[in-house]
Amino acid sequence: MTAEFLSQFEREDRIAASVSFISLHDVVRRQVAVHWDEAVAVVEEICELAIAGGGDTAPVPELDDVLLGNDGSVTLRSNRGDKSPTAAGRMLHTLLSNSDVPMALRLFVSQSTSHDTHGSLREFARALAYFGKPDRRRLIQDVYTRCAQAGRIAPEAARVPPPIPASGPAEDAKRPKQAKRKPIKKW
Repeated sequence: MTAEFLSQFEREDRIAASVSFISLHDVVRRQVAVHWDEAVAVVEEICELAIAGGGDTAPVPELDDVLLGNDGSVTLRSNRGDKSPTAAGRMLHTLLSNSDVPMALRLFVSQSTSHDTHGSLREFARALAYFGKPDRRRLIQDVYTRCAQAGRIAPEAARVPPPIPASGPAEDAKRPKQAKRKPIKKW
């Protein structure tokens, strides 16, 4: 291959540097609304990565250790976590806390957070796949985009001071006077 042919492609180190990440902890902390299909996509991807790295008994990482990329990728920072499949159910429950959830998925989540429902993480992932939608990367990318926008908007909104209530004799005269309560007689 010639050098000019290869020059039309971007170098790998530039591609990796162009991906930015947000942790799932940031998504929850910023109270980003995660739609049910997006939450399922994120947890499906986490399960797939964890199983690939540690098999059926792979631990489910903490929210801080799960990174969403602006390209729709998911990266696990650690191979530590809770080895129970209920941890994946709790993670799904956390992501769904700010959204409308179909009744069947709500039932799945409540059953998944109780012990002995799923024997392994792989079994949980198979059951969760029923609710999955195609194009998982785009769904994850949408969560990243909303979270990044929430991060940019939130600090600016916090800088605006609340209005100071006008209080003075003219304002006090406009307020309706409250009627005094009569004391209750004891019998």
